[in-house]
Amino acid sequence: MLPPEQFERFRTQGFVLTTVAQDVPMQLKSLRGPVSLPEEPCQAVMAALSENDHCPKTVAELMAHPACRSLPPGHLIQTLVILTGAGHVHPVQREEVIEIARPRCAALNAYLCQRARHTGDAAYLASPVTGMGILVPRPTQLFLLARQQGHAEPQLWARFVWAIIEAQGQKVHQGRQGLGLRAGEPRGIDRSGTNLCAQAVADTQGHRDCRVALARLAVSCDPPARPAPARTAAGEPRCRLIDLSS
Repeated sequence: MLPPEQFERFRTQGFVLTTVAQDVPMQLKSLRGPVSLPEEPCQAVMAALSENDHCPKTVAELMAHPACRSLPPGHLIQTLVILTGAGHVHPVQREEVIEIARPRCAALNAYLCQRARHTGDAAYLASPVTGMGILVPRPTQLFLLARQQGHAEPQLWARFVWAIIEAQGQKVHQGRQGLGLRAGEPRGIDRSGTNLCAQAVADTQGHRDCRVALARLAVSCDPPARPAPARTAAGEPRCRLIDLSS
């Protein structure tokens, strides 16, 4: 049982999934062999965290959730600690900290996604929600870049990504299985240069990863909006340009 002061702090702490719930294995590898996670409480917590488009939830909100209501508070917190240690859940920062970090993370991610046009050596993007790097493979970074450049549909993301892959003569991969197609091969490629397999990647894994990154973790490469200039009570700008030409 946690001390009351520590438990009260836990109640207000938010948590977010960093792995799609269906991709979380119930067995972990360790130096002493496989370790099984407590499946029933883990599934309950992940089901609750998955709701509302994977929006972060506090421990108090999880305690009130129907999926977790039967879990004693100590077991709920223990499950969150286990899933955090396994790398599938992470505590979230305070809202004011997230808002400060958001434009800085967006600027860094914009640079990294642009860099992904040429290399895949940066496999992480910054999340202002968790305050850490989130694993985002190169194809998903390119999908984010396509979205940032105005391509709204997954099929358009695929065309954008395929154009980059085709120019570099690389293979398209889906998951861990290479699809065996290289740029210039006629199989699966129409005359517009869109690879049907690339479309499948965008419609499934890429689309899901993009939605996850954008919705759960606020990972974005959209440029931050410029703040409006501060004004006086009279409505005049606080800063004036000084003409030095005279």
